[in-house]
Amino acid sequence: MGSRIEINGDNAFLVIAQNIERRKEAEELRLKDQAAIEALVEKRTRYLSDEITERRFMENAIREQQERVQAILDSVDDAIISISSEGIIQSFNRGATKVFGYIEEEVIGRNVSIFMPQIDKPEYGADIFNKFLTRTPNMIGNSREIEGRKKDGSRFQMNLEINEIVWNG
Repeated sequence: MGSRIEINGDNAFLVIAQNIERRKEAEELRLKDQAAIEALVEKRTRYLSDEITERRFMENAIREQQERVQAILDSVDDAIISISSEGIIQSFNRGATKVFGYIEEEVIGRNVSIFMPQIDKPEYGADIFNKFLTRTPNMIGNSREIEGRKKDGSRFQMNLEINEIVWNG
């Protein structure tokens, strides 16, 4: 860098010199750091991409398994109903629709006692099913012939088998 200046009528030049080694070293260090960061970002992006691909694969496998199980359940003419330990209906197959006359959306979240004939004693209420289970010896795992109730209120004889399912989840 140079500038022309005049000193006492004579031409002179002012020379300014800068040591740019430190600036070059800093720039080289910045570029190395940037390259290292970009390499880490690329590695992490590949890892996340692989994780997303694996998750999608697993979700598809689970969905296909659920569809297979549902297809099996729906191919059965018998009513298959899953309930919570409190007697709340959680799933309802097509066979249950044929047997009881309800569609799944009408029963999910309701107490299974809707399939039991009303008993004229007020103490039975909505938890009749739970009381039935606790008052009937050896009910789980065994079949019993009982009276059921359809959506239209009509009663019919049915064979009831209750099995307990335990899973981690």
